[in-house]
Amino acid sequence: MKINTNLSSLIVQSSLKSSTNGLNIAIERMTSGFRINHAKDNAANYSINTKLSTKISAYQVAEENAMMGLDMVQTAESSLSHISDGLSRLRALATQAQNGTYGDKSLDAINAEANSLATEINRIFKTATYNGKKLLDSYKAEIPDDIGCQVDLTPKYNGFIENPIDYSEAEVAAMTSLAGVDETSAISAGQYSISSAEELAKLARMTNSGLITGGEFVLASDIDLSAYSAGAGWTPIGTYANDFQANFSGNGHTITNLRINTNQKFFGLFGRINGADIKNVGLVNCNVINTGTDWNHAYIGTLVASTEAGTIENCFSTGIVNGSVCVGGLIGATHQTTTKNCYSECNVTGVENVGGLIGNPDGAGNHVVNCFASGTVKGNKNVGGLLGCISSRVENCYASGAVSGNESVGGLVGMGWSSYRIINSHSTGSVNGKLYTGGLVGWRGNAGITSNCYASGNVNGEKYTGSVFGCIELTQGRIQEFINVHGYGEVSGTEAVGSFAGGVCVKKDGTLYGGISITGCTVINQNNIPLVGNFLELNGSVYSNLDSYDMSAWLAGVSTIYLPPEETTLQVGINSDASSSITFNTTVEYGSFDLLYGLKMEDAGTLELLDSIIKQVNEKQTEIGAVQNRLESVLEQVGIAYENLVSTQSTIRDADISKESSAYIRNQILQQASATLLATANQTPAIALQLL
Repeated sequence: MKINTNLSSLIVQSSLKSSTNGLNIAIERMTSGFRINHAKDNAANYSINTKLSTKISAYQVAEENAMMGLDMVQTAESSLSHISDGLSRLRALATQAQNGTYGDKSLDAINAEANSLATEINRIFKTATYNGKKLLDSYKAEIPDDIGCQVDLTPKYNGFIENPIDYSEAEVAAMTSLAGVDETSAISAGQYSISSAEELAKLARMTNSGLITGGEFVLASDIDLSAYSAGAGWTPIGTYANDFQANFSGNGHTITNLRINTNQKFFGLFGRINGADIKNVGLVNCNVINTGTDWNHAYIGTLVASTEAGTIENCFSTGIVNGSVCVGGLIGATHQTTTKNCYSECNVTGVENVGGLIGNPDGAGNHVVNCFASGTVKGNKNVGGLLGCISSRVENCYASGAVSGNESVGGLVGMGWSSYRIINSHSTGSVNGKLYTGGLVGWRGNAGITSNCYASGNVNGEKYTGSVFGCIELTQGRIQEFINVHGYGEVSGTEAVGSFAGGVCVKKDGTLYGGISITGCTVINQNNIPLVGNFLELNGSVYSNLDSYDMSAWLAGVSTIYLPPEETTLQVGINSDASSSITFNTTVEYGSFDLLYGLKMEDAGTLELLDSIIKQVNEKQTEIGAVQNRLESVLEQVGIAYENLVSTQSTIRDADISKESSAYIRNQILQQASATLLATANQTPAIALQLL
């Protein structure tokens, strides 16, 4: 026996250490619930477990992504559902209004409800968002502050852009009252005051009889024309045979409730004027209807049907205008006339040469300056938010209403003909057309200059569609100049779509027909469309497609801003491949709902328009429904994959609690026994020494 070596103690200590380690392992496994807590526990399974944990975490995030995506499309679907309900009600109202059994007051009530629905539909459309992301309204580029086109025409004088007071009350009182003038007398000079609807009607009768060839007529008070609403309504002042040749000042007064219902030519408050100045008068709540469809029923406006020289200044109108050819919210047509500081809020409908302010400002002597229009404009050919068909100068003007038509449709001007200039002007309303549709101008013909202008409304057409111009026509020996012209709206179409212009006209032999000068222009491009959609060959008077033409030298003056796509991409898988993502688009394109503003339920084209919008909404609902189904399927698949991985990880990693409990008890007993035996073993040397 070796006293210096206590072998039994060493054996017991080893047993105690082993049982303690076993006890600690059992405690760790039972408290963590895992069999593998460290790489040393099982290196191979630890590596597998780590990879499984990464995948499980990825699937958890993917599931959250899919759930958020599902919430997003459900929000969009809910908004579209409300819009669809509103559109269905609008269609029911249109069907009701077109029954032909309702009078004016009943139709007014129907249209009032329709306008309320249109406002709510547009509110939902523009405000539907999810986490700050627009759902239905398509993305729009922001217009830079330094764009160069600054137009402020806010009416600051009780509805007038400029101070409309020409004469004091005392000065007007000192004028000759038209009521006291013999209706058979001729007037060629002098100043006359008009205080009532009867006096204004007297002016019309005297003018139409050829008795008014000069002088000035001044309103002494506001006038209500409700008494002249029956039958054809108001009889205009001036005819083609006997036009109005004097001057007229509203002196800051308004004329309300102008009613016209006819199929004749030259209808408005004034029928035809020649060399006259009309200024400082507002027309409120107008209802001017012409049931004709061609040039035999042309020239319809609220203030003036047609002008031959003269000035229209500081005037405005509100209400509705429906006509045939040369139809405007304020003036039907002008020739050698300056129109300045005027505006119209009328909703205008016509057939040809239809404008929110003027239908047809014709001739190089025309000037339209500091004017705007904000109503909706609808027509067939040459339809513009401000002007229908022009060959004049346009400066410091804008249009903000939605515009729709078939041929030559523009946010500001429908058709520009002959040499003309558009300077420091813009349009912001949506534009919908079929042939030659542009955000600023539908058909930019002949030659001229467009400078410091922009269009920001969304544009949708079928053939030759551009964010700025629908089509640019070039004339031999002449140059089209474009300086600082910008397109900020989205553009879509079926054929020949361009971010700058839908088409450009060239000669039959493929050479450039005339010239183009482009400098400092900018367009937005979201779908990688070309600057010019296509080229037209001119063969006689027939235009046809030309597949290609090199205009790169001219188009170098147009810079492009590329926007991110409108699509939303959801990461619903754990990998980077296409199968792990879903891309979709919830937006309803190009501001179709703007067309609902001012829509008359009794109009012939209302049902067709509503059906097209309803179809668009239904198609988008179907598309979103398909995305919902995909996301629900994704959630199910992700859930299954997640459960399988968790099960696999559990098999590899999780502890068997019953087994670990047994190990814990066993090692605890061994530890206690070892501790007792260790005490005994440690006493063995002392006992041996006692025996010596």
